[in-house]
Amino acid sequence: MAETVPALGGRLAFLSGPSFAKEVARGLPTDVVVASEGMATARAIQELIHGAPVFDGIEIRNQVAEAVIQRERILSTGLGRGVAVAHGTSRAVDRIVIALGISSEGIDYDAVDKAPVHLLFVIINPPEKQVEYLIALAAVTRMVRDAEFRQSLRAGASAEDIEQRICDAFGESLKNYNQSAN
Repeated sequence: MAETVPALGGRLAFLSGPSFAKEVARGLPTDVVVASEGMATARAIQELIHGAPVFDGIEIRNQVAEAVIQRERILSTGLGRGVAVAHGTSRAVDRIVIALGISSEGIDYDAVDKAPVHLLFVIINPPEKQVEYLIALAAVTRMVRDAEFRQSLRAGASAEDIEQRICDAFGESLKNYNQSAN
């Protein structure tokens, strides 16, 4: 089911799951939200979280948004090259949840390179899922270092194609993690 979110200027794909990395590698379902114009950091994070069907109910959405924005106030998560990975910890969720917002207009995000953000990831985890959270954060960070990958997400691909690219990248990341753990 598609919803409209009046903020992020692109598509939003939402991913979540209890054994996050393994499930993403197997291909989780996604929801797609069509959005319009870009905006500033806190509002973009709020719009993404409040528009993501993966977050159940207004109270959970408010708690998640508060945790992520509070973390963002400490230090910007704008990595540069048009990417931000906003994240936080909250008891409002019982699993790792990742939302991706794709903005064609760009978000004024105070990124390290001062460039607008076009790919906004939001990662939220419950306090007891720190290891899985670090795996997810590392996987997203590794994925977005690849210029071709970033461009492929922004190229107007279908939600299914975006989902597949993310799942493939997470699968590769999980394989690398398992090899280094052995």
